[in-house]
Amino acid sequence: MSNKKMYISISSKKILDSLCDHLECERPYGLKIALAKGIANYEGQQVNLSSISGEKWTIPDNIIKGEDFLLFKQLIINETNTTFEDSGLEKTMAHFIELGLGVIEDEINNLSALEDYKTTLIKE
Repeated sequence: MSNKKMYISISSKKILDSLCDHLECERPYGLKIALAKGIANYEGQQVNLSSISGEKWTIPDNIIKGEDFLLFKQLIINETNTTFEDSGLEKTMAHFIELGLGVIEDEINNLSALEDYKTTLIKE
């Protein structure tokens, strides 16, 4: 099992690029971190499954696959108390990625000149 094509906003893609620069990692790893942050920071609010307005960036198929996919799927099901149809899971994953990237952007912007984001991730 693996993800199907998903979409995030261009502004979220810029945050993802910034995250990958800070961590010196590839985008698939940054997407998994963002997804985990989004799930961890979910507070029961309504998941917005509507399409992203404006420009969007495509997350290709098979970025999150195998055991990682099953783990994230189960975490999302547990957090939202929802079962998913085929397309609903990818839209929900994209929502959590966007949520996680927003949290990451705030954390990166609040770093002092001497702090490293890798250290911030380990602490949390």
